[in-house]
Amino acid sequence: MRCRRIVSPVSLASLALLSVGCHSAPEAQGTAPAELAYPTTRTVDARDTRHGGNLADPYRWLEADVREDAEVAAWVAEQRDLTADYLATLPHREAFRERLSELWDFGWMGLPREVRGRYVFEANDGDTPQPVLYVGSRPGERERVLLDPNTWSAEGTVSYGGGEFSRDGRYLAYARRAGGSDWNTWHVVDVDTGEHLDDTLEWIKWSGVSWAHDGSGFYYAGFPAPAAGETFTAANTGQEVRFHRLGTPQSEDRVIYANAEHPDWTYGAQVSDNGHYLMLKVWRAGAKNHVLALDLRREDAAPRELVEPFAHRWSYLGSDGPWLIFETDFDAPNGRVVKIDARSGSWETVVPEADLPVDEAARYRDLLVVRHFEDVLGRVSLYSLRGEFLRQLELPGVGSVSGLRGDADSAEGFLAFESFNRPRSVYRVDLDADNSELEEVFRPDLDLDPEQYEVRQFFATSPDGTRVPYFLTQKRGLEWDGERPVVLYGYGGFNIALEPRFSVPVLAWIEAGGVHVQANLRGGAEYGAEWHRAGTQLQKQNVFDDFYAVAEHLIEQGVTRPGKLAAHGHSNGGLLVGVALEQRPDLFGAAVPEVGVHDMLRFNRFTAGRYWTEDYGDPDVPEQHAALAAYSPLHNVRADADYPPTLVMTADTDDRVVPGHSFKFAATLQAAGHFALLRVTSAAGHGAGKSRDQQQTEATDRLAFLAEHLGL
Repeated sequence: MRCRRIVSPVSLASLALLSVGCHSAPEAQGTAPAELAYPTTRTVDARDTRHGGNLADPYRWLEADVREDAEVAAWVAEQRDLTADYLATLPHREAFRERLSELWDFGWMGLPREVRGRYVFEANDGDTPQPVLYVGSRPGERERVLLDPNTWSAEGTVSYGGGEFSRDGRYLAYARRAGGSDWNTWHVVDVDTGEHLDDTLEWIKWSGVSWAHDGSGFYYAGFPAPAAGETFTAANTGQEVRFHRLGTPQSEDRVIYANAEHPDWTYGAQVSDNGHYLMLKVWRAGAKNHVLALDLRREDAAPRELVEPFAHRWSYLGSDGPWLIFETDFDAPNGRVVKIDARSGSWETVVPEADLPVDEAARYRDLLVVRHFEDVLGRVSLYSLRGEFLRQLELPGVGSVSGLRGDADSAEGFLAFESFNRPRSVYRVDLDADNSELEEVFRPDLDLDPEQYEVRQFFATSPDGTRVPYFLTQKRGLEWDGERPVVLYGYGGFNIALEPRFSVPVLAWIEAGGVHVQANLRGGAEYGAEWHRAGTQLQKQNVFDDFYAVAEHLIEQGVTRPGKLAAHGHSNGGLLVGVALEQRPDLFGAAVPEVGVHDMLRFNRFTAGRYWTEDYGDPDVPEQHAALAAYSPLHNVRADADYPPTLVMTADTDDRVVPGHSFKFAATLQAAGHFALLRVTSAAGHGAGKSRDQQQTEATDRLAFLAEHLGL
């Protein structure tokens, strides 16, 4: 059994001594210590009675917005105090806080964008909450500040949410994100002078902008203003594609496309490279989408359907005369590049499907750049617009390459490369050159020798025989004795691949003697469309089984043992952890679900939840409702089980996976007598836009909790 110290009102020095030489833990590993006096949580008689069921939902009142409901706010405040008091007693917390502060104090640079002979890029020296947007005559050269988000709020919680330059490079339309919310407010700044125009656009989420070629304005997708009290919880409907003309109020924006019969549809709009067409992407749920083309040269033109609606994934890459270029999984589970004639609708293959799945593609002037996955590692290849293979880029090592963003007017590209033991560096590539060498533009100034750490890939076998890859990172030469504290991280969903990426908290954990494992589960994009589908809807249990297979493989190899292994995941990965601690509590000594989806019967009623039914299934469909209820973390808490100590983490302004999921799950675990703490970050959303201090404090608490319960 592992060592677990019970909270008691004594000094930190005494608490540290209690852990020295301890080699056993109480039999009931997740039983809440008597000293943890959970806040009283009232119950209501709410139930889910669909399809003949009768499942209680006693904490439904916790779904209310914490900023709007005084009772929920008071309950959250009590939970915060309890968790903060407990975390403050942990002996490793201060050491992690200090080390994370040191490690996070290094530079970061975003990928440059060339704009009329100048380069615009984000950068942070590690000493400010948010990166700053700079302008320079060369990539990475900071001649002047264009935007400084650190001046937008006293707490550093308003961030730059991305932007788009007008074709002539004169203006930048950009988004401001407050408290990590998906809601963005858009502004326009003159790139030369830094002066802001009066244009301000509100109630925009899940949408970028695309400028008209004449620079008169831009296209975007916006929602009507939500009702009072529903800003951060209600499902968002009624989105429209609009055109905003510079110098006019948003109320005068012209509606370009909407569908009143389907108010739940969501849109994206992008002007083609030649300015002739407006590409309209339509989503109903998940990654499958519809594509229409509107001829901007004709005022009376109606959008033309280009593909079968919602049957496949289509990603617009650029145009070549009347031909529109897409990456798609249509008749190609591993993906391919095709082009469609906007006039006739005829199409042809440009880059055929290969044995390796396509993860990303972009068009640069006369080239197509395609990134394939080979056992989760990226391979970047260049093709002509006719589909002729030209060469493969030489990458700096074994890791993750990202940042493909095409430019029809340039063959200059920028890529980012990183791995578990290598911070993110930026490289320039001349795609017109005959060679495939990358020119280093930026390397972070971090006192880190990659050779001190080793990254190894292994493969576990799931119960149905599926080969499941995972990456293990540790100090070089660390011997396995069956007692190593291991954090197992997973996601497994939404066609998203977990790649080898650098993380300061992971590095701090490994430095302290721990092992970090990242599992590549079905439901992701690691092996193409079939791999994704095998982890969705009625096959979602495959994702959980893959996770357990990796855990068992680590134990079989002698890396660790049950009780020294923690489950950690974020968002859909938070769901994974919630299920894992209930289905296989015998495997884990601690669990940390962050911003997780825990109520699988009501997820589709909030903000973006309805788009997740392609992955999860629809709780309004009887067969799918039954499957969801069978593993929903909220509905499968048992008082007679022995769950590992659990730190449920969320944020009060998360309007993607609303915090009510975590509030209800934590309350249910606590009521059943389990060791479950709730940590709520203020003014932080689902993850994007968090300040450096917010990230550092969250990581400090998480690592201290894991160290305590895994016996680091």
